Amino acid sequence: MPLDIYDIEGNHIGIVHKKYYEAEQAISAYMIAITDLYSHEININMDEIKAYMASLYNCTTLFGKVKEEDLEKVIKRKMEEVEDGKYKSLEYNNFIKLLFLINHYGDKFDEIVEMEIPKDKIKGYVLLDINKIHLHEHKLVINEELDYIENEVVEGILPICGKVVDYPVVTTEIMGISGLFLGSDLTDLGGRNHVHITSIKMKSGNFHHHLDIPVMLNVRRNMNIQLYIINNKIKSVFCDGVIYRFGKI
Repeated sequence: MPLDIYDIEGNHIGIVHKKYYEAEQAISAYMIAITDLYSHEININMDEIKAYMASLYNCTTLFGKVKEEDLEKVIKRKMEEVEDGKYKSLEYNNFIKLLFLINHYGDKFDEIVEMEIPKDKIKGYVLLDINKIHLHEHKLVINEELDYIENEVVEGILPICGKVVDYPVVTTEIMGISGLFLGSDLTDLGGRNHVHITSIKMKSGNFHHHLDIPVMLNVRRNMNIQLYIINNKIKSVFCDGVIYRFGKI
């Protein structure tokens, strides 16, 4: 969804690019591509977005054609209603995109929003909790420090940049016979009889969440961290100069 996001100083961070699926609490989270490109430079089929919104608000004919005037009336009414009209100064098409993200995130995002940004134009990602977005001087902003964004990319894919905001907790679980997964034995653990889990609280952009990482991370509070995701799952972590991999890259 090409929607420009800024920091509180008015500096352009990037554009909303993908849905973030990793954490259970991430239903309202999206990935902001950190880029110098602006939304008007990205191709997207706005008619698809409008058609979906029109179907939700019963603004289509029997044959599915969008009733543009009816949809515009509904959208402008929503502009007045949502949070006491604080988005009235937002451009019409941008408000449609924002409304789509706020109310209809997740299940339809990847199906409806098809958008390609050249990989060499993206420096990485930070996360956006769409329910915590602010409007400042006609711009959509996240009111958080972004001092953890680093240019170093170590795994050949673009990372989500963030910071650990609380004390990590490392848990060691001893895998006795009763603790094994159904149908498995100790050989499935590579000869080990225990597993390590590092629980961290991380912030990225304006999104804060808890993650259980299945390795012992040498990570501390206030340390920068990068998550590398493949097929919507975290496959490696980079922090304090060390790459931690789990699963197949």
